[in-house]
Amino acid sequence: MRCIICGQDREGSKEHIIPEALGNKNFITRQVCTECNNLLGTYVDNGITDDFVVKLIRLQENIRGKCGKAVKTFPSKIKGDDDRLYDFDIKSGAHIHPVAKKKKNGFYVEAENIDEGKKVLRKKLKREGCDVDSIMDHVKIDKNKHISPKLNVEFNVDANKYRISVIKMAYEYTCEIMGESYYNDNIACVLRRELLNAIENHKVDDKVISDYCHIMDLGSRQMLDNVKNSIENSQLDIRHLITIYTGKDGKILCSVMLFMESAFTFTVLMSDDATLYSAVKLPRFTMIDKKGEKIDA
Repeated sequence: MRCIICGQDREGSKEHIIPEALGNKNFITRQVCTECNNLLGTYVDNGITDDFVVKLIRLQENIRGKCGKAVKTFPSKIKGDDDRLYDFDIKSGAHIHPVAKKKKNGFYVEAENIDEGKKVLRKKLKREGCDVDSIMDHVKIDKNKHISPKLNVEFNVDANKYRISVIKMAYEYTCEIMGESYYNDNIACVLRRELLNAIENHKVDDKVISDYCHIMDLGSRQMLDNVKNSIENSQLDIRHLITIYTGKDGKILCSVMLFMESAFTFTVLMSDDATLYSAVKLPRFTMIDKKGEKIDA
């Protein structure tokens, strides 16, 4: 088998076209070698699976990781607007991170409760070589402070990390639909080059990525809106949609709608000449339901 990423003659592997971390169980291709499969997961898929907003959606929809664990959305430690460090858990919220500091006239401790405070103080005293028991007998406790901090979580949205992730999905899907002849398409070569650039050099050409993967034009959006309305009327519980079709200008396009949200919908130019693939019936649609199962239409 020729790998559709590196072009080498290698054994195929189970590559998820839409990442498994986004709730896809069996929408796969076997035209990607194991090495490229692993590298795509690390340097391409993670551009969208590790995105903060996507993690929030995964948490909301209970899309768990491979080990069955809930996705870790927020950092375990967050700094508040009062310059304190807080331990954070999505279920229990924020708690003061216990800390003991050596002051000029003794030690100062902040903690969520008395037991945690004493525990961290004992550790600090031992490290300082102090007589732990004698000092603990003179601890003064102030239990009256009520702290309600604002926690600051910073995140960045990199549109081109989204785009290269979507290009991978569209490219693999188009290879499945169009067959082996698509490998030599002029645009397939451009997209494959950028995917290789991402996994080998850990960078992409931002201009190329934005030129080939973009927000949909009006015609594509109307078509997808009609498909989305049909899905809603059919009462299918769909999470993702990917479709390949011929545009009005005779070009082949692939649109990816993640979480059935327009904010996560991109269109990728796949070929300048639809007549090269006249034997392939278009449009084609594939959906992933909320159980992770593939549905072809």
